[in-house]
Amino acid sequence: MNPRHVSLLREVMEEAGPKNATNVVNATRSSLLERLREFDDDESWSEFFNLYWKLIYSTARKSGLADAEAQDVVQETLITVVRHIRDFEYDRARGSFKSWLLTLTRSRITDHIRHRQRRAVVDNALGGELAEELENFLDPTVILPDAQWDADWHKNLADTAMERVQQNVSAKHFQIFHCYVIEKWSVAEVSRALRVSAGLVYVTKHRLGRMFENELETLRREEDSR
Repeated sequence: MNPRHVSLLREVMEEAGPKNATNVVNATRSSLLERLREFDDDESWSEFFNLYWKLIYSTARKSGLADAEAQDVVQETLITVVRHIRDFEYDRARGSFKSWLLTLTRSRITDHIRHRQRRAVVDNALGGELAEELENFLDPTVILPDAQWDADWHKNLADTAMERVQQNVSAKHFQIFHCYVIEKWSVAEVSRALRVSAGLVYVTKHRLGRMFENELETLRREEDSR
């Protein structure tokens, strides 16, 4: 986790204080969001950051923001989560955590686009037609359609599951798995390039494949409990 982000999140957590943390989430079982009730739990906040920052960053970039702007969106969105998570109640009738995070992300992206538009208008860089086009672009559903967010959300879960697998196996075995399953090399190509037997390629594929499915299922269960 970026030290700058840790420092800023810590400041906000201290401002919020732990005394109101008991109302953060009404979940059916232990989950990441439940652990975030403890505002001084840096490990949980770090896990939360690592799970979602790429998704938020990617969304901002796809919406047309520059790298620095997208990084600011990540920071601002997560700080908003820190400040308001105690008000988030797990209630499917009101919406999921995924929808809430999308709303926060869209809002921060919109802020940056509006700022850019105001700056451009001040600099007389926009004609009336372009200004109107930009204003229409500020519709949150145009910034990122729900379907695209859902697709990116599930891809983020899969990427996170794969990262967890990589952290828990040897570099050699993950290389075998990556070449055979991800890069779609043939067994013969993997065996020749990495100097391993065909049997090891098959065994590694099945073992790491099961690990990946288990990690993905864990993430999905945690998502369902939010």
